[in-house]
Amino acid sequence: INVKEGSFRKIEGYVMLDKNKHLDDNDNPMALIKITTENISAEERAKFYFNGNLETYFDKQLQEDGQLYLYISAVAPFMEIIHPEYGKTEYTFPFDLCDYCGYEMVVQYVPLVPVVTQEPSKPKKTYLIVKSDQTDARIYIDDELVNTHEASKAVDVGSTHTYKIECNLYHTESGSVTVNDRTEIDKKLRPAFGYINISTSPEQGAKAFVDGDYVGLTPIKTDKIRSGSHTIMVMKDMYKMKEQSYNVADGQTTNATLNMDANFVTITLTVGSDADIYVDEEYKGKGKWSGRLSDGSHIFEARKENHKTSVKAVNLVLGKNETIALDAPTPINGDIDINTTPMGATIYIDGKNYGETPNYISDILIGEHELKLTKQGCAELKKTIVVKEGETLSVNEKLQTYQNTPIGLCVKEGSFHKIEGYVMLDKSEHLDDNDNPMALIKITTENISAEERAKFTYKGNAETYFDVKQQEDGQTYLYLSAEPATFIKIIHPDYGKTEYAFPFELCDFCGYEMVVQYESNCKDQYSNIAGTVEFATNIAFESGKATLTRDSYQYLDQLVQIMRTDENCWVKLDGHTDNTYGDNINQQLSLDRAVAIEDYLVENGIGPDRIIARGHGSNKPIADNKTAEGRAKNRRVEVNIAR
Repeated sequence: INVKEGSFRKIEGYVMLDKNKHLDDNDNPMALIKITTENISAEERAKFYFNGNLETYFDKQLQEDGQLYLYISAVAPFMEIIHPEYGKTEYTFPFDLCDYCGYEMVVQYVPLVPVVTQEPSKPKKTYLIVKSDQTDARIYIDDELVNTHEASKAVDVGSTHTYKIECNLYHTESGSVTVNDRTEIDKKLRPAFGYINISTSPEQGAKAFVDGDYVGLTPIKTDKIRSGSHTIMVMKDMYKMKEQSYNVADGQTTNATLNMDANFVTITLTVGSDADIYVDEEYKGKGKWSGRLSDGSHIFEARKENHKTSVKAVNLVLGKNETIALDAPTPINGDIDINTTPMGATIYIDGKNYGETPNYISDILIGEHELKLTKQGCAELKKTIVVKEGETLSVNEKLQTYQNTPIGLCVKEGSFHKIEGYVMLDKSEHLDDNDNPMALIKITTENISAEERAKFTYKGNAETYFDVKQQEDGQTYLYLSAEPATFIKIIHPDYGKTEYAFPFELCDFCGYEMVVQYESNCKDQYSNIAGTVEFATNIAFESGKATLTRDSYQYLDQLVQIMRTDENCWVKLDGHTDNTYGDNINQQLSLDRAVAIEDYLVENGIGPDRIIARGHGSNKPIADNKTAEGRAKNRRVEVNIAR
């Protein structure tokens, strides 16, 4: 085979569009040669392979139509074209190839013309085989790169040949051999590399570099590294950089321990309170802190909300550790002048008792505080007050007093009756989930607006189903199971609840009406009254659920025992939530939590007429909702016992 004379030429106007895909393994640009053939079929053309010098890389691509396109490193001065049956030819390019350019050539097969004269006897052939234990070793026979890992060449018997084996990080093996029959050379290459174990003292965790390349954090063992001298550098915060040279021997591991000099001062900082510690405006801890700082000037502060910050500037010197004591922050105070009508109310500020009204209280820390005023026969008053620096806050409150009969929710006496002549026309639409007939109750109210009436919820026994219809005119129509229903519990989130036992059996598909009132002659109520005792504020629930936590049952069991012992007492349950959900969800969830405790008490033999439950949503937190701990405290039901 040979390249047809004059056939190699540049394809004018050719542009390689996908240049970034045609870089060789050394990231050098490649050129394209379109190879056509004469006297060679497409099938035989596909068998071509190519060689060049060590800097030349090839990428052969066959098209479906049999065309052969060869991408070649543009730096190539020549190429060798090889066919397993037709032989080979070496072609030197007549000019330098340019980056990403296109060329074409014609490769032809010219059959040898037989010579009529008598052929000389052919020399006998055999094989020279060269192998290496390294898969990426490059094998040369007679200075020609043949293959990697293992290579073979057909040679004349009795001929002499050279071989060479090269591999990165291994010593080169070479020699010559006279081949009289099949000869195999198998070489195990000698390593030209070693390893380095890098560690640092007095502390590990330093960044390690070998000859400028980052290798990891100490302690670390490097990958294979060429034999010879290498420079190791280590760096770590608060230490001086250290650099040192080490020698690596073939196949050996060199231990390199670098001693680093400290570039810091150890500080122990204390404050005479639980103040927050800041160093150079960076928060370090509360009350006490130990750590490292660079030499030079630093600012140390003890901060506390509504206090004057304590500040100290210290110049640190290497080799001299420091123990620094900061003064506690100084409180910033104001005064409060508290009066109530009637007088004699007990004053609580943030839970601490400050005596009775009227009272002048000095040296109260500035900022927001929770004020609570309590007095026998009066409603408890809670409010947030704000104390300002150097000022006196005047508080004058009129406490709400209670009459003998507190306000509450109930069904007006004698108001429940059957609507004579009422006929439910759409009976098929008013069957409960057990296919039992339902009855209708028209509910009107006294001292309760239509808007508040719409907030009513209803409960009954397990077999009673409810369907509430609110009309546009504000009227409430309640469909409920007729036969199973013996009583109804009416619940309002703010006005309380009442339980009403029907005076007669409800008939199927009949109509009734009742009046629900919010009056002073109702027993059920939610305001604090004289004789109310706080039982527990730590009945807790899982987040987003009306499910009691395990620790809460011990308090409920104590409550059951108290109510069994004292049959004259009754209990108020005030449900609360954190602020995780919206107002409507929180309102219902808080009521569900109070009702969950009510159900537990009833299951343990406490009559429902001795229980009042309501929900407050997230409106009355007792802790900060910004923290998980605070939210857990706010998911609660407060239990108060009244007699």
